[in-house]
Amino acid sequence: DYVQLNDVQRDQLRQRTEATEQIHQRLRTMSREYDNANFDLAQGRQNHERIREQVRTMEQENERFRLGLNEDQRRGFEHRFNHMNQYRERVNNRLQLMEQEMNQGQFDRIRQRNWVREIEKATNKWQEQYRKMEQAARIM
Repeated sequence: DYVQLNDVQRDQLRQRTEATEQIHQRLRTMSREYDNANFDLAQGRQNHERIREQVRTMEQENERFRLGLNEDQRRGFEHRFNHMNQYRERVNNRLQLMEQEMNQGQFDRIRQRNWVREIEKATNKWQEQYRKMEQAARIM
């Protein structure tokens, strides 16, 4: 079950894997910030916006990569992209929960931290899909 990729596509896939790892590491750092008892709503809003922007970029780059594949390649990776969509939905759901709570003027830093950790786990799973795609890729 190999998927043939050209050199450019292989490099793009590697870049997606590396970029997702960087986002995962940033999220890990952010989740630790919530452990500080002085972490407040304003800082939570900043983190939320950074996460949202990073996720938006990740989604756009994922879509750009997917659209750069031909039909056979897309079919070969279809189940991986389906998994990524599930993780994307989970991430966006958690971002929405975070935003709803903050928009109500509430801020439970422990609950917010837990949502960031869930986002971190989902991005890690997303990255695993890229790694599996790399393992299944063969250069044309």
